[in-house]
Amino acid sequence: MNLQSETIIVHQDNLQAEIELDYFNKRLRVDGFYGSTDVLLDIIQKLTVNKPVEKLIIYSFQENWMSLLEKGYTPEAVFSKYFSGADNYAMVKYQTNDRRYTASWLEEDELLTKLLKTNLRKKDPDKVPAAYTIRKANERDCTELARLYSQVFSIYPLR
Repeated sequence: MNLQSETIIVHQDNLQAEIELDYFNKRLRVDGFYGSTDVLLDIIQKLTVNKPVEKLIIYSFQENWMSLLEKGYTPEAVFSKYFSGADNYAMVKYQTNDRRYTASWLEEDELLTKLLKTNLRKKDPDKVPAAYTIRKANERDCTELARLYSQVFSIYPLR
């Protein structure tokens, strides 16, 4: 059996978490957790022993990102209002130098610097154009979302 990914649900007295082991992309992602950061990191350590995981991603609430920083994780992004109105602090830790390294870092940094100088940041991020509505996706959206993702991400599986 060739698993591309597996989901692990953790329900303990001191931790609740949903963990995705993505073997195809060689990463582990925690899609949010409540409870002890130390217990979570211990579980991650045990789950990744002898597994080809190169990148660890933890989606965390504001109150957790500093403790992850202290444990060697670095901020990758903040997704505004991701958790039903609360911000998501995406924290990452790389297990290999190759996965962390990007040959185009300077170009990426320059592009970001140019983007931040534009007027785009001055627009109201909460204002949605009249032709659009923002809502939580549901099962009826799966086919269209898969089509969109397959256009954006060339390796996204269209089922």
